[in-house]
Amino acid sequence: MTLSDRLADVFDFEAHDTDLRTEIVAGLTTFLTMSYIVVVNPAILVSAIDTGAGDAATLQMIAVVTALSAGVATLVMAFYANRPFGLAPGMGLNAFFAFTVVGAMGVPWQTALAAIVVEGVLFIALTLVGAREYVIKLFPEPVKFAVGAALGLFLAIIGLEKTFVVVADPSTLLTLGAVASDPVAILSVLGLFLTFGLYVRGVTGSIVVGVLVTSVLGYAAAALGVASPHASVPLAPSLPAPTWDVSPLVGAFVTGLRDLDALAFTLVVLTFFFVDFLETAGTLVASVKSAACWTRTGTSPTWTSR
Repeated sequence: MTLSDRLADVFDFEAHDTDLRTEIVAGLTTFLTMSYIVVVNPAILVSAIDTGAGDAATLQMIAVVTALSAGVATLVMAFYANRPFGLAPGMGLNAFFAFTVVGAMGVPWQTALAAIVVEGVLFIALTLVGAREYVIKLFPEPVKFAVGAALGLFLAIIGLEKTFVVVADPSTLLTLGAVASDPVAILSVLGLFLTFGLYVRGVTGSIVVGVLVTSVLGYAAAALGVASPHASVPLAPSLPAPTWDVSPLVGAFVTGLRDLDALAFTLVVLTFFFVDFLETAGTLVASVKSAACWTRTGTSPTWTSR
């Protein structure tokens, strides 16, 4: 039995009307659309977490933990649940952790981590007894779609800010960046429209092609001497060596469980739970609804709406 046949048996390709090639392309697409979290999640959390090792080392620690947690969770989803979903830290939850709970409320980051652990246990318990599914079914359809749309807009604005297509403005909060002159913004817009064009034409792996072509153009521009005006976003980025010693983060939540204000801690746990609940519910509903709107026509890679 070949490897392809073994994978087909494990993941039941026939029952799901798919094949190895389709799953490989889908997996690469999912990885490339999710991999930004390895960079963005540490960039958000480093302002709230003080390990005593400095921001650079802490940033690398969080990046390593982000990658490991996402990898383990995705493997569990694949081999235990047999569902085509990639899992990673939620963008809404990490921003709420860093800017609201730790930043605005002044809760120690260890205590905030402890609240995340307690919330996670509560989340799993309610899932096991079927309470999450019951509550989601009670949500009106417009609410389900609204949560997914809100998450999509949140991620879109992060992407536009990180590529300097939009920038901060004291009067309107956001304004259009120097799209005509900023090489980072120009390259980002070209890559975005290339991806859109390929997707509209039904090209299989359009997102993969768009990301790869944009990356190659970025390295080519850097090699030709085109400089990025942003120190934090070079055209040809290079990552420092990861800090594999993540011991300052391991078990930090245990420290956070000491000397708690029961009322304040309960409020933080419940707030984390509701943010997590709505975020995951919205993502799942939006993903399933989006997938249900498309069906493959025969053996052609063209996708048409149902």
